[in-house]
Amino acid sequence: MKPIDSHTPDPYRICFFDFETQQNKKIIDKSGKIRYVHEPNFAGINLFVYTYIYILWRFIGLYIVCSECIENDRWNQPLSSNKPCRICGPHRTISFAPFTFWNTKVDKAFLAMDPLDAFVEHLLYNFNKSFMVSSVLSRHGDVKRHHSALQPFHSG
Repeated sequence: MKPIDSHTPDPYRICFFDFETQQNKKIIDKSGKIRYVHEPNFAGINLFVYTYIYILWRFIGLYIVCSECIENDRWNQPLSSNKPCRICGPHRTISFAPFTFWNTKVDKAFLAMDPLDAFVEHLLYNFNKSFMVSSVLSRHGDVKRHHSALQPFHSG
């Protein structure tokens, strides 16, 4: 049997996210069963200047951890600009919302009229590029739950 090549993997980052959703919409499936489907909690903003209704996500939460923080048991400690991690960056927990809130503590709260856009932009551009993102994982998410989040990227 060939021996296992045990080398230390390069440091990596894992990002966990969650979209605020609800299951109030009742549908009847093909077999006649009543089901409730996941729908994002949207905030509709009527922009009279452009004469259309702009729909946006209300809240997105992001949790960032890296292989070094896990290895050194710092995965649950908050980060800040004064105490950043070289891989995770300056924030462990980040929120994206079009409103401010006080009862939930996060390292960084992005006030964004379009939380989905701010979330994707953050994932693409705000990390140290020297370290790869190993995974971006959804908390309790599946294709049905997060399909509407990805829909803007599929439509032309």
